[in-house]
Amino acid sequence: MKSSPRFKILIFFLTLCLLVLGGFLYYRFFYLTSFGTIAITTMPQGAVVLVDGEEQGETPVEVRVRKGEYTVRIQKEGYVTVHEPFDIQAGAYELRGFALEREGDN
Repeated sequence: MKSSPRFKILIFFLTLCLLVLGGFLYYRFFYLTSFGTIAITTMPQGAVVLVDGEEQGETPVEVRVRKGEYTVRIQKEGYVTVHEPFDIQAGAYELRGFALEREGDN
């Protein structure tokens, strides 16, 4: 039995639609929900933020990461370096503020 060209085109577009829909659903319900956000502010601003050793920018900063455990290091010249553990859950938004201490002000 020979199928018509219209039928083949219809099957092609239906398959394409299913693939696009599947990709969208994966992105929306699995990929996006496997991330959380770490938001860091400091006083004074302008401290460098590193997440697991990788520089992410200066405060205030928001960093999007996969769920899991991270070590955040906050450093600014003339101030004591801060090391803070974070356990980020999927979809979480962790906002933390730090008052940096000047070096030698113990």
